[in-house]
Amino acid sequence: MSPEESTEQALRAACRLGEAGRVAEALQQLLAALEVDPLCREALVHAGDLYNWEGERLGLTEAEGSRRALPFYDRAISAQPDHAEAYAEKARALFFLDDYPQALACADQGLAVLDSPPSREHGPDVWVNIGEALYGAKARSLRALNQADEGRRVLEEGLHRFPESRYLTQFVEAFLPRSG
Repeated sequence: MSPEESTEQALRAACRLGEAGRVAEALQQLLAALEVDPLCREALVHAGDLYNWEGERLGLTEAEGSRRALPFYDRAISAQPDHAEAYAEKARALFFLDDYPQALACADQGLAVLDSPPSREHGPDVWVNIGEALYGAKARSLRALNQADEGRRVLEEGLHRFPESRYLTQFVEAFLPRSG
């Protein structure tokens, strides 16, 4: 089996295991894929996501999971700096760690490359999800930095780009009510 086939097989197994709630086993598959291809962006982002979103299933606190996710996102960004997905996930992890200035900066970096070809290679739904995550992380970080009006403007900009987004609509209507 070629290294590419081995990596692809491990990625597919990790997806199946993760969907079945077998997070630790999914993580092991991703780590195996990274042994074969240490720069596999998909495996790096997915491993980071497991730590960031499923850390408690791995016996970690929420903060520990987010902290462990960051090196995976950083490696994914280093491997493919013009792909927005790792920036979106890193921005959310930084937000969970209450590092709002860094979350804001990371979201801005992701938005700067969102329309570049690597990010657009995903299907439209995934591309919209990446955009929603970036706009949401930026707006939430601005709100946490007492800049709710600017956060609302960011969400409205996101809705202008992604008018079908219920996620951003909910943020505009409920999460960041108009001040004054």
